[in-house]
Amino acid sequence: MVAGLQATGKSTLAELVAHDLAAPVFAWDRLMAPLKKHRMLAGLDYEKCLDLGFDLIQSLVLNQLRLGQPAIVDSLVDQRRIDAWRPAVEVDARIDAARPAAAGRARISGLVPGA
Repeated sequence: MVAGLQATGKSTLAELVAHDLAAPVFAWDRLMAPLKKHRMLAGLDYEKCLDLGFDLIQSLVLNQLRLGQPAIVDSLVDQRRIDAWRPAVEVDARIDAARPAAAGRARISGLVPGA
């Protein structure tokens, strides 16, 4: 799992590691953008949208691991979600930046209604 705020290099690192491991990258932006485009997130509040996105990523990753294959997660996550995933997903890397929480919230505001 590669986690961190915007512009900290997590997508670049995730793609480099994924290339070396021949593993898929499960990226929040790529997963949520089509849902927003097709108005699948309309009517959901901020927390529900976050939970939906993280549940979708977790489902995909756990299936990948069940098949005995590696997976890379590229997502903005908070400690609560990392702790929830920890039993099933080993946290290999975490990129943090000294940015206010508002910066991360602004980053996903285009993907999550009410953000």
